[in-house]
Amino acid sequence: MEASRQLGAGGFDGMFERMIAQNGAYQGWASTDPEGAAAYYDENSGGMMRRGPMGNGQLETIAAEWAKKDPGAALAWAESLGEGEGRDAAGQSRDAIRGIFRQLATSDPKEAARLAAGLDDESRADAYQSLAQSWAIEDWSATENWLNTLSGEERDSARAEAVSSLATIDLNRAMSESLKIPAGESRDDIVGELSERLARQDPVGALDWLMANGGE
Repeated sequence: MEASRQLGAGGFDGMFERMIAQNGAYQGWASTDPEGAAAYYDENSGGMMRRGPMGNGQLETIAAEWAKKDPGAALAWAESLGEGEGRDAAGQSRDAIRGIFRQLATSDPKEAARLAAGLDDESRADAYQSLAQSWAIEDWSATENWLNTLSGEERDSARAEAVSSLATIDLNRAMSESLKIPAGESRDDIVGELSERLARQDPVGALDWLMANGGE
């Protein structure tokens, strides 16, 4: 970590080089000692480094590696980040929670859903969206069954994230699934996104589908 901090003196390219090196160091460290990696991050990441692409990636990396060993402890740490001072405390907590649930979606999605259900409203919504995003690619049928256990805005926002991921492997099915989202902002956003994807291969068909299914 100390060596990585000396990389890339000045400029955006330098910052990017340092970010890659530090993310790799955090991943290796957190895979065997997540508590130590988390403590180092807390002591050595200040100011702008705590947010933006660098802070987000590092927090998600530590949290994801920690979740492989002890999801409960990782989640307790992620939630504690939101209790800190400063405007970015809640954002740091969300970054870590995303890392945890993206990891659990690939290893134990049912346990991820159980853990997410016990979070506060805002954290639960973030967790559900992250879980849906990753789980949809792993197993759409299981994701669909889980989505049907949710309700209201949580269900709609999670389904939108799931459909967005599904579109990367099966655009036609994603288009069909998107219409299960009730009319409103969540549906309009995902219909717009899928229309853009379809337009790359069939612009006329994309426009027709958008006009038939998009909102005002």
